[in-house]
Amino acid sequence: MKRIPPRRTSRRRTAATHAGAGPPRAQAPRILVAEDHPVNRAIIGFQLQHLGYAATLVEDGRQALDALALGRYDLLLTDCRMPVLDGLALARAIRDGEGEAGRHLPIVALSGTASQASQHACRAAGMDGYLAKPVRVAELQHELARHLAADAHVRGRTPPGAGAEQRRMRRLVDAFGSTRRARQVLLPLLDACRNDLASLDEALQAGDRLRQRELLHRLSGALALVDAPRVATRPARTPRDPARQRDLLARRVDVLQRLLVRLPAPAPPRGPA
Repeated sequence: MKRIPPRRTSRRRTAATHAGAGPPRAQAPRILVAEDHPVNRAIIGFQLQHLGYAATLVEDGRQALDALALGRYDLLLTDCRMPVLDGLALARAIRDGEGEAGRHLPIVALSGTASQASQHACRAAGMDGYLAKPVRVAELQHELARHLAADAHVRGRTPPGAGAEQRRMRRLVDAFGSTRRARQVLLPLLDACRNDLASLDEALQAGDRLRQRELLHRLSGALALVDAPRVATRPARTPRDPARQRDLLARRVDVLQRLLVRLPAPAPPRGPA
């Protein structure tokens, strides 16, 4: 397993390599890369280093699971076709293990094909994004910025919309009366939405229009219950294309997931005096 620190000064490079040394501080998000081809693995490693991210490179899905068991990562980039354990099986294993912890690891697929069927398969497995090879630096940067709120630590600026997200968090807590209650509502709701999105991807692959309409309606209704904030780019009218509707709903789910992760953890119960 090879670790590539972010491209910084020598002092910071050492700190990034030895995670956990010294007091906690803001640092580059940690990216886990699972790619079996050595050339592709090296290229994506250099691209991440160029963008200022700390990266750990592994050769297959089994090694990726081992790495996740040993440390915390902010995002996974995974090839779809790998020996031992491929990217789709890896994503399913991660989603099955997340349970009700409130933690959602963003997973972005690296694929040699940009076909719609391949993208649907990745979404059905629980992946959040998709990049076709060869991956360009600008495309990689854009995809990482979509999923990593901590991207500001790399560039040293406040993420766009950070103030808006703070206001949304306050509205959620106010609506449910407390942070604990907000988490109690969001956890099962997001779990149900993820399951419905996976079922919707299967319906899109099968061309089952009746099932597509049913799931789109259910997702829209569930998100309306908590007034999930629309992304700024959402069009005034709902698009007719079910796949496009699916993508817009998935982005709203992602917004709620980011808000859930940022909600302060409830204080542990006090023991006897």
